[in-house]
Amino acid sequence: MSDQFTPRYVAFADARAVIDRARARIAADRAAGRLTPEHAALIDKLWGPVPAAAVRHISPGAPPHQPIAA
Repeated sequence: MSDQFTPRYVAFADARAVIDRARARIAADRAAGRLTPEHAALIDKLWGPVPAAAVRHISPGAPPHQPIAA
């Protein structure tokens, strides 16, 4: 095993930041008309509507507002 590890809350924050950036890009593509109706429908079916929180930038590795309970 390695001496280094990533705390659970950091791993979750990093993953959430990646998802938020992807959703923000999807929202921007939709607003600019770059998505076909078929792709837009597929995204809505898989992910649902893009929340406003996805538009703000969240930096990877930033601690969450509250620690995640173990």
